Amino acid sequence: MTLDQIAAGTVPSRFGPVPAHPALDRLRVVLDETIAPAATITDASGVPASHLAALAATGLFGLAIPRAYGGLGAPPEVVTEACELLAGACPSTYLIASQHMTPIRWILDGGGPLLDLLPALAKGELIGGAAYGHLRSWPARRTVSARRTPGGWRFDGVAPWFSGAGLVDVVLLAAVAETEHSIVFAVVDLPQPSRIDAVPLDLAAIGGSRTATLRVNDLFVPDERVVQVVDLDEWRAGDALDGPVTAPGAVGLARAAMEYALAHRPDSPALHALADEVTFIRALGVGTSSAADAADLGRDRFYWRAQSINLAVRATNAAIVARGGAALLADDPAQVWARAALFLQVRGLSEPIRAAHLSQLADPHRHASAEPSPAGPFSEGSHMLTEPHSRVEPAASAQHSGPSKGRRAWFGRLLPFTLPVLLVVTWQVAAQLHWIDTVLIPSPQQVLRALVEAAGDGSLWDNAQASLLRWGSGFALGGGLGVMFGSLVGLFRRAEQILDSTFQMLRTVPHLGLMPLLILWLGLGESPKLVMVGLASFFPLYLNTMAGIRNVDRKLVEVGRVHGLGTVELLRRVVLPAALPSILVGARYGLGSAWVGLIVAELMGATSGLGFMLSEGQALSRVDIVVGGLIIFAIAGKLVDALVRAAERRFLHSRDTYQGV
Repeated sequence: MTLDQIAAGTVPSRFGPVPAHPALDRLRVVLDETIAPAATITDASGVPASHLAALAATGLFGLAIPRAYGGLGAPPEVVTEACELLAGACPSTYLIASQHMTPIRWILDGGGPLLDLLPALAKGELIGGAAYGHLRSWPARRTVSARRTPGGWRFDGVAPWFSGAGLVDVVLLAAVAETEHSIVFAVVDLPQPSRIDAVPLDLAAIGGSRTATLRVNDLFVPDERVVQVVDLDEWRAGDALDGPVTAPGAVGLARAAMEYALAHRPDSPALHALADEVTFIRALGVGTSSAADAADLGRDRFYWRAQSINLAVRATNAAIVARGGAALLADDPAQVWARAALFLQVRGLSEPIRAAHLSQLADPHRHASAEPSPAGPFSEGSHMLTEPHSRVEPAASAQHSGPSKGRRAWFGRLLPFTLPVLLVVTWQVAAQLHWIDTVLIPSPQQVLRALVEAAGDGSLWDNAQASLLRWGSGFALGGGLGVMFGSLVGLFRRAEQILDSTFQMLRTVPHLGLMPLLILWLGLGESPKLVMVGLASFFPLYLNTMAGIRNVDRKLVEVGRVHGLGTVELLRRVVLPAALPSILVGARYGLGSAWVGLIVAELMGATSGLGFMLSEGQALSRVDIVVGGLIIFAIAGKLVDALVRAAERRFLHSRDTYQGV
């Protein structure tokens, strides 16, 4: 099998031919329908057991296991393609699934009674894991040690990295037997609470992989569970040469990122050039002759493995650039891929791989221009994602664009006040030129004088305080009930059948006409006023809450159920956050309606409040007081609306919605 040809049974793709296999067909369906849509949620909350069950049903866990032990015995290129597909769909799930292969490989090499575990591992009835990366830091860092004991070994110490905590049933755990100058590899059952303690790690990348530190306390491992005992120096030499020429997980991330980037910027020559690099690297890592092919290009395997991971970093960054700021939102897969690519740079670092990484990071362009390739994907020009001739000096750019941006920002802040100021100026000019009768329509100057007078004697502040207290209490009562009943009706069809028809009939009753009846029932105290304000704010929040919940995308709910969320958690973490935009719209409308209800309530039977001030101004023929009170209502309403808008920006900042031209 050569670099440019995979044997019969392949299908074309943007990144070269891929092998055809029934397990791959099943895997693609599960990835497209279940795992990929939940990748961002998985990254934040952890890989659910249902993901592994779905993968087990495809046959993924048995791909590399011979048929004699219950596996599928698939060719290496099929296993590689499965790893690439899974890494691109969900890096956290890939990390756990790929480590499942590690104990399988060691069991096949070691033989013995542990071969009996292979059928269960092939079916996914047992999930495998690995914890031996700590060996690479020995002796600088003392980790898990082993000492000989009758019938087996005693393990003690700390394995800093282990993925799949809570999901893995057996783990390939390694310990250094210092007196024997050897490493003991054993397959250990999990969980063992009294002997092995998993302490979760808070990772910034692949956070859903359930990665933990394993603390091993005097764990007895019988000889039949020991896979191999290897000389320490021999293992280190072999570890440097272990693994494929390129990293399948990195290639999978690069493939997914480039497909995503090209979907958003299909006409970008730079992205197509970068995709050609992915095609070249992918071909280099596929097939039984990949190591020889890599050597023919004049570079060792460490160089190409580091190159494949660095390419994943570049490709995932290109996806972020192609998507723009939306790629950094928590629900966008591009930022998950980018962080996962950085994780792969520090995973499984033997010293030769570390040296290759640092060498390429120190001088990437020198390496890129020296790499031979028939298709030329590593030519000096194609390596660059930006045109060198279009570079702008930062200082000059800031010098010319800074003041302009500042002026635009100030203009945007002042623009909303333009029309009100223009109206007030026109009003004042019309009064001074006697175009209007200032007895009926007092000038702004007269209104301001009246308000200053009211503020001076304290009546304005007393009335404003009384109105704000009624408005806030009434809105809290009516709005709170509106959200409660709207949620109830939106979440449960039976509640809708019982309540909604009644609420819709009450909604059509004129609320302003209820005030005389409320006074007869409740008297002239605060109660009818609070009820009036509450009624005015109830229905906007009720209707918008119900509509917001009913408009939640069904797929979001299904993803939550896939992750095992119960009803309460599903409502708290999926349904209500998705309905929040509609609820906030209802709050804006309800706050305005509450002001209207407040005015009516205070005009009829109040002895304090801004509405009472309007009524008193009418009785005294003080039109300036009446107009001033209305202006205060308008300003207060605008301030409250601004607070709700601020809440929208705070809680809905991740929305990628149309904001107007």
